[in-house]
Amino acid sequence: MTGDEPKKVLDQEKQKILKGKVKSSIETAPGWNEKLASESEATVKADRHGDSVTIEELQRQSISLMEEHDYEIERKDQ
Repeated sequence: MTGDEPKKVLDQEKQKILKGKVKSSIETAPGWNEKLASESEATVKADRHGDSVTIEELQRQSISLMEEHDYEIERKDQ
């Protein structure tokens, strides 16, 4: 990012939170927006969240999140 882009992204993400338009990727943390977190905050959140979820569930959540954001997903099972 260059110039004012980081500030612009930050402002956009803050507005999403204020308008209640943030869908958290972590079910136990509604409103959590990783784009606004520091790297260490995101690491702590992942460490605290990770105990109760299986690898398979994390994979399902990751795929679902990617589909919501229109990422191209190449699946081996298809």
